[in-house]
Amino acid sequence: MQVNGVYFTEERNGYDKAQVDNYIRMLTQEYQVLQREFEALSQGAAYGAPRFSAGGAAREMNPWADAEETASHIISQAREEADQIVGRARQQVLQLQQDKQRAAQEISGIMHWLRMAIPAA
Repeated sequence: MQVNGVYFTEERNGYDKAQVDNYIRMLTQEYQVLQREFEALSQGAAYGAPRFSAGGAAREMNPWADAEETASHIISQAREEADQIVGRARQQVLQLQQDKQRAAQEISGIMHWLRMAIPAA
């Protein structure tokens, strides 16, 4: 018989007792290790201590930390872009105002030339 990839030999009065006992001992040890890790993580979560991932790197217990950092970065970039857009718009407004003044001066010059060229009636 196979259980979770482990084979048990069938004997006359059931399965090999030593194999079954070894398997139960192994499962018990794995359970105890997992239980200790769970308790350590639970205590760390309660006190805001760093949590360790499977790779051993410390992580903040705040599950929103990455999201908050990303949101902050996005907001910062958006503000920078908005400042650039406003700056370009101001430059365009100044350019349009200068173009308007030049056009007004040209029209004024043309009007003056026309008055001089056309005799008064």
